[in-house]
Amino acid sequence: MTTLFEPIVLDAQTLTDKVYENVREAIVSRRIAPGARITENQISSGLGVSKTPVREALVKLAHVGLVEPAESRGVRVVAPSRRLLIEGYQVRAALEAQAVRLAGERRTDTDLATMQRLAQESLAAAVDHDGTQFRRVNPGLHRTIARCSGNERLATLVSESIDLVAALRARDLPVPDTSELCGRQHVAIVSAIADRAATRAAQLMREHLATVLESILDSHDAQAAGSGEPAVQP
Repeated sequence: MTTLFEPIVLDAQTLTDKVYENVREAIVSRRIAPGARITENQISSGLGVSKTPVREALVKLAHVGLVEPAESRGVRVVAPSRRLLIEGYQVRAALEAQAVRLAGERRTDTDLATMQRLAQESLAAAVDHDGTQFRRVNPGLHRTIARCSGNERLATLVSESIDLVAALRARDLPVPDTSELCGRQHVAIVSAIADRAATRAAQLMREHLATVLESILDSHDAQAAGSGEPAVQP
């Protein structure tokens, strides 16, 4: 039987946060499929914890948008729809444009070196057609830019929005390969941050996320066409 959750190792982090991160990773990695129903009992027994931290973690997951109430007991993992994809990327664009603007104003030399390394790694992975490496580095760069904004709450919201769209994306479908374009956009964004050109960095970030959304919608529409369902879902 496939194990949905990873064993929890307790440390200084709260148990609720551990449960949240464990279930979130199971959703984002699609060990729990989109649309699947999960219950407090299932998570509690799977992780070997009481229901209280599970209940609190599910509230956090619902706040992020990764789960929604099921028809009966438990919650259901959010399933992709065109509307949710568009809304998710609209939120990301608003949050990350502000984050990159602040990063352009507040970044340190150490911050910049980290962002430059990640941007170059994303481009190298794209050129080498290394999708696994690109998917690892890509969210890391976006989260690093948000962290360099110096606004912890904004960085948290960016991270949550990245998790949501990751759960909504259907990466197993054939889509136009825009990875190299995205890698070059990453380099351009970080270059603007290096120049402390905050307004230009924000515009480049919006254009970058629009490119990503267009590619993902192509994937979503191809899936809908292949299944015979309408491309535009509620």
